[in-house]
Amino acid sequence: MSVIKLKSFAKINPLLFIGDKREDNYHDIFTLFQTVSIYDEIDIEIEEGKTGIDISSNRDIPLDNSNLVYKAVEFFQEEFSIKPHYFRIFIDKRIPTGGGMGGGSSNAGVVLLFLKNFFKVKYDKRILKIASKIGADVPFFLYGGTAMGLERGDRITKIKDLSNCDFLAVFTGKHYPTEKMYSLFDLKCEKREIDLPAFSEYVSSLYKKGYKGFYNDFDKVLEFYDPELAELFDYLQAKGYKAMLSGSGSTFLIFGENLSRAKKLLPEKFKVEKSSFVSGGDYEKLVLG
Repeated sequence: MSVIKLKSFAKINPLLFIGDKREDNYHDIFTLFQTVSIYDEIDIEIEEGKTGIDISSNRDIPLDNSNLVYKAVEFFQEEFSIKPHYFRIFIDKRIPTGGGMGGGSSNAGVVLLFLKNFFKVKYDKRILKIASKIGADVPFFLYGGTAMGLERGDRITKIKDLSNCDFLAVFTGKHYPTEKMYSLFDLKCEKREIDLPAFSEYVSSLYKKGYKGFYNDFDKVLEFYDPELAELFDYLQAKGYKAMLSGSGSTFLIFGENLSRAKKLLPEKFKVEKSSFVSGGDYEKLVLG
């Protein structure tokens, strides 16, 4: 068959509150997910009658069964007893690896979305089960747009899209290990007591406040993990901009008026890309083409 091209959109977390550590070593979180216009491109070619999964990429990423796309195909075939097919997949990576924008999770999620449509599967709960098994962020990428994430982040509730918003995504090139960021938060930062009603109120307020109400608990970790970036955040705030980490970092986001001016305030070593929100109504059409 011909090559199918998919767009695999990144995400940001306009809200992210960190709760207690769970028995499975994840943390309970209250978060808001939002798909954005930065994307990887995935080429898929399927050959019937043969068996195998061949993954390649333009980036140095795992290409074996530890790759989340590999897992998505493998788990899908097992769950729905798909007859032998050979999957040839190329991942053109543009989303920074390990940057807090969910690139790997997005890749797995959109491949599951494609497989669901290609094989005409209608078992949404079973697809969600596969997605959650792959990773906590993966279920969100079956839907896109704006959604609330609870527990590990994999309990997804679709909500009304936030108003579109332009922002700068700043790629620092640094590495912020997620486990390290959570450990530092537990050790150094005071937790805010939050429950579902309180979180729902925060979410509701964003429809009026917009980016001025965005919040990420991981920003408090910068003082201990990357003081230089913490100082840059303070500087940007003094200039009238909202700066925050994307997820656990190291990519960070800048919101505000006159983003071209904000870009001039940044170190030249950082790569910067202007981006905007991708709505839930457009998401599947844009992903599948």
